[in-house]
Amino acid sequence: MEYRVFRGAAVNNLRTYMSENMGRGLVISPDMFCLCAMDRGKISGVGVFEAGDVARIYEINVPAAFKNKGVEQDILLAVCGVLEDAGSKGVTMKVHETDGFAFWEPVLLRNGFRKNRTSAFYHFLLVDAYSSPIIKKASCPTAVLAMSDATAWQKTDYDQRLKERRQYAAFTDPKIAGDLSAVYIQENKIEGCFLVSEFEGLVTEEGDVENGIFVEYASTKGVRDHLALVEMIRFSMERVWKRHVPDEHGYILSMDFTVDQIFKKIFPFGKLTGRVEEFSHAFNKKKGV
Repeated sequence: MEYRVFRGAAVNNLRTYMSENMGRGLVISPDMFCLCAMDRGKISGVGVFEAGDVARIYEINVPAAFKNKGVEQDILLAVCGVLEDAGSKGVTMKVHETDGFAFWEPVLLRNGFRKNRTSAFYHFLLVDAYSSPIIKKASCPTAVLAMSDATAWQKTDYDQRLKERRQYAAFTDPKIAGDLSAVYIQENKIEGCFLVSEFEGLVTEEGDVENGIFVEYASTKGVRDHLALVEMIRFSMERVWKRHVPDEHGYILSMDFTVDQIFKKIFPFGKLTGRVEEFSHAFNKKKGV
């Protein structure tokens, strides 16, 4: 098996091997890459990933002729090797229910990954947030700030605590829209968050094309204000509404148990569309060090 790594416009010939959303992201983002596996001159699969201190594997796709022959694992290990050589401290991978838990969980666990959590995967329309009486009644206290307005120390401190507690490993991910995301400040520290990213041209399994937001992660662990989540949602949505229209979509990708329970009350029309398992793997010290 041979491997080559591509980025930017160089991935155009590989777009048929990945989701449309990933293909678009690879052209736009300077930190996203595609590892292409070749077997005797034929493309046997691709792995789409994002480099960084804590990297992310987004997709590993293999053509039907190469499925269930160990190629998926080979690509996983090849991507991890590239990231470790590049200096990443670790990597995360989310497996959606439609990806096949039964296949991916044993592959990841036997190759050094740790299972962090299983989360609900919700879908709602932004109009549900517009019209929610709970959100409309919520205030925006001074304790709630845009993530982009928090100090570098506050963000670094919270990021470290999230990782230590194995709650969330991608707080500093550049995909998170800092101006749309909200954090809750308590005793000069971030203790809660509502993290949002944006998407455009997402193609669903039904073939529809959607625009909207991903709620990447939400947590109120450690916050004494029992209304903190609703207040952060209100703050964040007021900013989202300036850039997105009501008939666009929202997807909740990851949240702690408390947020999961509150979400069901805030968005009674939200639809549970599946589950997401998150795995992480920490690399050893750089080779040769």
